[in-house]
Amino acid sequence: MRLDIILRTYDGASVHPRRFDKPKRDIVQRSVRSLCTAIKQVPVLRKGVFGYDIKLTIIDDHSSTDTLSYLRNETEFMGDSANLIPLHHTGNNASMLSALQMARDSEADLVYVVEDDYLHQPDALTLGLEAWHDFRVKCPLEFTGISLVDCPTNYYPEERDGSPCLVVGGTDRPWRSIDHTGVCFLLPRGVIKKHWECFDEIARYWPYLEEKMTFNRLWNTDVGMFCPLVPLSYHLWENHPYYPVDGLWEANQ
Repeated sequence: MRLDIILRTYDGASVHPRRFDKPKRDIVQRSVRSLCTAIKQVPVLRKGVFGYDIKLTIIDDHSSTDTLSYLRNETEFMGDSANLIPLHHTGNNASMLSALQMARDSEADLVYVVEDDYLHQPDALTLGLEAWHDFRVKCPLEFTGISLVDCPTNYYPEERDGSPCLVVGGTDRPWRSIDHTGVCFLLPRGVIKKHWECFDEIARYWPYLEEKMTFNRLWNTDVGMFCPLVPLSYHLWENHPYYPVDGLWEANQ
């Protein structure tokens, strides 16, 4: 199978306040390192053996020379399967639109759209892909998607919305159905193209339109969306109340 990973990077000031108080450049570099470590663990497509042909595209929004050099060095192991594209315009909306357009037009079986502040466990992609293969057979909806993040919002009484979920078994941990994600998800080919209006809206009108008003409306109506109850990835704008990210952060310095 072919997996396209589309990563957005920018090492300047964050677009929102962070509860995870670390320099953005450190967040970008450690997150990229963790993603590359996770890529290395995914079984490679070989003749007669099931695996993945992975392509990584980094869309960079005018990061510093130091970060650009870091991105090239970290992805060197992928050779021609890694590509660094400078963003012509600038800003979160322009970056988001470029990434989603690329995901829409991808010919890969699966597309993983991810931002530069997601710190991955070493086996995050491997277990996420295994879960996707399992859930897509059982999910009654046309499409199945995966989020690798267990959002801390699910556990804060003042923030959670009380939406019901299904808890299901995975390869090595339980998973739950979710109806909210950021612009970070693993989706099969065809989802973004079929529902392009929802993704186009978030990219063009954020922050006036939020995720819940746009593509989150698809989750568990047109696309079965699942996340692990023990995180495989962390969105570094806050820490997890039950599974702190600190050890994984130090491991990727």
